[in-house]
Amino acid sequence: MAAFDLSDYTLGELKGLLFDVEQAIKARRRQELQGAQARIAEIARDAGIPIDALLDAKRRQQG
Repeated sequence: MAAFDLSDYTLGELKGLLFDVEQAIKARRRQELQGAQARIAEIARDAGIPIDALLDAKRRQQG
């Protein structure tokens, strides 16, 4: 990963950068979640198992 020299940034610029990074992290988390959900749905579909059955099995294990 590339290093950034932030020493010349103003406080306002740093806060703006922080906001942008936080927004990018939230967007990436949503993308990762959607990708994981799609992979899980595909696995369940290939196995012929409804996703609800997978969730119910998980709840029974936790209970």
